Amino acid sequence: MSNPPYHTVLEKFPDHAKAIGIASIEIANLDIFLGYLFAAILRVPFAAGSAVFLSPNGATARLDMLKAAIDEMIQDGSNGKKMLLSIQKRARKVVTDRDAMIHNSWGTNAAGEVATRDIRAHKPMTPVPLEQLEKSILDIRLLIGDVQAQTAKLERDLASAKER
Repeated sequence: MSNPPYHTVLEKFPDHAKAIGIASIEIANLDIFLGYLFAAILRVPFAAGSAVFLSPNGATARLDMLKAAIDEMIQDGSNGKKMLLSIQKRARKVVTDRDAMIHNSWGTNAAGEVATRDIRAHKPMTPVPLEQLEKSILDIRLLIGDVQAQTAKLERDLASAKER
């Protein structure tokens, strides 16, 4: 088989390519856990809440739905509401960063560093150290942990309320 006419320069940087791929995988996992959180906020079965949450194709639309559910279902001024709104805001940042990561142009700059730039802007490429990508992955995983903890808390609160 002959060599393809094009290949990405990131093949020379497997650690960066792996980190970009892992970030994409973890963002998909975040969507799953946000669906469970959405279900817990609405007090519906996980399967139903996840199905509704994941039905819009756009991540921004899903996060708008999550915020609407938080605003409507969680008591104003409560620590729980503040935490849930913080989670929603952090998830929005992850989505914005993901969009830039996926839709920007990746390559190398003149110094030979892995770099990226907005495909719509005619600006120099910005170096992206591997540590920056690894920090993004860690931030997403910490957010998933917070989502899991808040979902479990909402489930416990609901079970406790049913017992009364």
